[in-house]
Amino acid sequence: MTEISCVICPFCGKSTPLSVATFKSGNPPHLAEISIRHCQGRKGFPVVGRSTLRDEIDTDVGLKLINELVDMAGGILWLCWEEDLFDVIHPPLLINRYSSLLKKVKECNKSDDILQLQNADFKHDVLTLIDRVKVEKARFENLTFEHEDALNKILQLQSIIDKYEVAALH
Repeated sequence: MTEISCVICPFCGKSTPLSVATFKSGNPPHLAEISIRHCQGRKGFPVVGRSTLRDEIDTDVGLKLINELVDMAGGILWLCWEEDLFDVIHPPLLINRYSSLLKKVKECNKSDDILQLQNADFKHDVLTLIDRVKVEKARFENLTFEHEDALNKILQLQSIIDKYEVAALH
């Protein structure tokens, strides 16, 4: 008995033998190619024109199919991300960009945490310096009062000395 392994397309459900299967048929910018065929009875359905699904985005059917295509592609990428399959297979550009942005966000969060800690340290230092300035200001004011008192006493003593000198000269 002959056994054939087939892969089922996650997008369309078509079953194709593994030996000839490929998911790389089609042009991604087109999203999908639409063949326009004309029924000619026994002559079959020859292709009379081609379009792309991208050209049909303004129609209800085209928009529905594009949304389904994007959902399926996103689901496949998300599954590969969650299962860490990008360690085995090459990640697409979208995943590489997402990963690098995620790393940058984590680095920014770390540096933000460091900056917040430094900010808290600086705030503590500033409050300590403010307290020291208040103490020094109070000490200076006391010295100023003591200096003024000493000047007043010196002036009083000088006036007493001046009176004795005047009295001594008379």
